[in-house]
Amino acid sequence: MLDGRSATGYHKYYNLMLLTFGLKTFHAFFAELKKEILDFMKHPKEPLWYMCWLNYDTGENAFFKWHKHHDARVHGFVSIEPQKTVTEFEDFKLTNETGKMYIGPGNKLHKVNILEPYKKPRISIAFDVCGYTEVKRMYNKYGKVDINIAFLPL
Repeated sequence: MLDGRSATGYHKYYNLMLLTFGLKTFHAFFAELKKEILDFMKHPKEPLWYMCWLNYDTGENAFFKWHKHHDARVHGFVSIEPQKTVTEFEDFKLTNETGKMYIGPGNKLHKVNILEPYKKPRISIAFDVCGYTEVKRMYNKYGKVDINIAFLPL
């Protein structure tokens, strides 16, 4: 915990792609992730930016509550060590399994349900994607100084 928040709570201040610089496995992962995102979005011609962060949880964190990714056009995650959890959306549930990826709209309400307590951490790599419309909205909402510093070109 950092100042009472999980490392996941600081996701707006780093990009996992930058922290894994030089690691071949992560290069392959992020290259595939970029392909999957662009395929899902049907290869738009406009500029896009994205960020990735590590969801790391011991089963006690508050980010399992209902939430949306208001600033993102697209949100998703890849389960790495999902433990016995389900991601619940308003209209469906997704059983989290190692290697399984979800990509969908950023404004889709969701939460994680713990089905069975776990001793090892639950780990996933999450991501948000935005275009210029979302960037303009973030500038207006947060100001140019406080906008998320972790986005990179997609």
